[in-house]
Amino acid sequence: MNRIKELREEAKISQAELASILGVTQQALSNYENGLREPDLDTINKIANYFGVSIDYLLCRTNVRNSDVIEEAIKDDPELERIWNMLNNREEVRLMFKKIADLKPADVKRILKIIEIVEEEDSASQL
Repeated sequence: MNRIKELREEAKISQAELASILGVTQQALSNYENGLREPDLDTINKIANYFGVSIDYLLCRTNVRNSDVIEEAIKDDPELERIWNMLNNREEVRLMFKKIADLKPADVKRILKIIEIVEEEDSASQL
């Protein structure tokens, strides 16, 4: 579980500090970071919540730290939400968003608008 170590080092906190926050021993945290032991579900949840990442990211099932970034970016714009719902069913779009999920919500909005323009141009050229 080297993601724990990466996140801890990014946050510039020591093993002792994070262990205290999580309610585990420093040795247990060291074992998690070095792959010698797996944290229990409660500890995994605490780690994910503390760093604001998904459990899937923490367990290396995805490189997307937090899938909520897209929802956060479009929550106040019904048109972008409509576009996202339409595009989200396309595998190539989901793969693209996995690569950009660490961007700020404003950047995600810009990308969605660019996609919309491209889609409109494609539709217009087919007429």
